[in-house]
Amino acid sequence: MGVIVKEHINPALPDKRRLLVRLSNGGQNWFLRIREHGRYRTVSLKTPDLTEARRTASLNPPDANPLHALSIKKALLAFLESRQQLMDAPGDAKSIRLNTFKTYKTRIVTLITFFDQQQVIRKDKHPKPVGSLSAADFAAYRSWRERKGLMPTTIKTEISEVNTILSWFYEHEYIPKAIKVPLPRVNTDKYRQPNRLLTDVEATILKDTLKRLSRTGDPEKQQRWRLYGYWVQWLQDTFSRPHECRLLRFTDVREHKVEGKTAVQFYTRPETKTGERLVYAASKVKGNLLRLYESWRLPITPESPLFLLPTGQPPSRTWFSEQWRSLIAECGFKVKSRELTQYSLRHQGINALIVQGVPPTKVADLAGHSLAIQQRIYKKYSLEEDHSVLRDDSSKPNTRNSTLSTDQDLPQPWETDPVSGEWFPDEVRIP
Repeated sequence: MGVIVKEHINPALPDKRRLLVRLSNGGQNWFLRIREHGRYRTVSLKTPDLTEARRTASLNPPDANPLHALSIKKALLAFLESRQQLMDAPGDAKSIRLNTFKTYKTRIVTLITFFDQQQVIRKDKHPKPVGSLSAADFAAYRSWRERKGLMPTTIKTEISEVNTILSWFYEHEYIPKAIKVPLPRVNTDKYRQPNRLLTDVEATILKDTLKRLSRTGDPEKQQRWRLYGYWVQWLQDTFSRPHECRLLRFTDVREHKVEGKTAVQFYTRPETKTGERLVYAASKVKGNLLRLYESWRLPITPESPLFLLPTGQPPSRTWFSEQWRSLIAECGFKVKSRELTQYSLRHQGINALIVQGVPPTKVADLAGHSLAIQQRIYKKYSLEEDHSVLRDDSSKPNTRNSTLSTDQDLPQPWETDPVSGEWFPDEVRIP
């Protein structure tokens, strides 16, 4: 808690294990320094007066906090239990989503593994209590995760979650002093590069490979690849995030006929990472899936998941990513694991809208992200090789000529110019 700048022996308590001290970062308050079980514990007496501090320490000495003596594992499980209660709260009282709870559950497992490997939980053949945790115990966390091969942005997110756990420890008096692990500085423009787009050749190879895998002769593999082909088409049509679509049900997706096209409208599930949002796109995948399940003789209800395996069970969370890796390998693409993912299909659809000339604000609304993300991420896609968004003014002669003259008076402030149709403030001067 700080360096001892002044020490005073209490005459009423001459025991060397109980001293009155003043710390460098403790202000003017006196503290009672107690030695228990071979370790020192410092308790604030909440008074700058030495006489009052003597009286408080002798007549009403602070009792030891039983939570400080708990093991680190028990304290982490207590935090997990608190998150479970928030997730199980009924109705609108819920303040945590399932995905957030799973994230904290994973972080607790990571911390326990880190403490075991770094010999933090057990020191000097004695279990270390949670009350003796310090920032030094987490100093090696960043390098430990870097050796595991994690990206700097992921490590920064994990450290933020660790700080949330430590803040909860301090608020509930599991640790006597607040601990905050410093966050690493990360250049987001360097590490959050968007997944690259598929070239026209790669898109053709991907489509042909899906057709080939759907006709391998193995009935089980054919069915699974046919289902995954519809999943790929769904991501391309709706340019939505994979985790937003995995939990969709048939009743969530509504179809409409707009100008001869099948338009789908659905809300993403509230328990997903990004929460509930409206998606509007054009796709025929829902009808194709119904016909596919009918050929498999699967009993389909409105509450059935949108994507079902031939066994009638929804795919696992990792099934889609495993199929994607197998598909990339079958296509023969020599790419890095994070260079071309299922998110590339989302970026492909969003970039297609940008190239078609759809306003960026509308694209951001359809994609479900802010305009700042729209400008920071998708501006990196170069349109130098795609000029379909540019107008060809050579075939349209200019039939509207505007005469500019410095001799004429300007329009009245904020009036419309009758020739060009523009609005002029009073300070504007026509060159």
